[in-house]
Amino acid sequence: MASRRGRFERRLRYALMILLVALAAAVVWLWLVERPGEARAFERIYQVSVDQAAGNFTLEAALGVPIKAPGGHVQYHFYREDGRQHVRFSFPLQGSHGQAVVAGEALRIGGNWLIVKLVATMPHRGQRVDLSPNVRI
Repeated sequence: MASRRGRFERRLRYALMILLVALAAAVVWLWLVERPGEARAFERIYQVSVDQAAGNFTLEAALGVPIKAPGGHVQYHFYREDGRQHVRFSFPLQGSHGQAVVAGEALRIGGNWLIVKLVATMPHRGQRVDLSPNVRI
């Protein structure tokens, strides 16, 4: 009876070890495969957002031209909601007369991304400019 119990415990430990290894492999795969895909998707979203902001006449008048995205302080976060992938992001813009922070959100529909929110805030003026293009990427 003791030998059966010992065999059962060994098999249980073996099964748990296989399960843990499979779980670790899945996490590594998601980290290595999904992250670069998110970075590529965000790069396109970021570029379209910068172009949309830089071409806005109200923002050009407030910040001065040329409007540039200095980079370095770009933040983004992917998440899932209602069964769809979303990304929230923010980045600074700079013109000859001032600075702004652009915040936005994009939603993945099928294989495309739709920017659903894009707002520039100018802290020194307290002014907000809606830049939402509703453009598929």
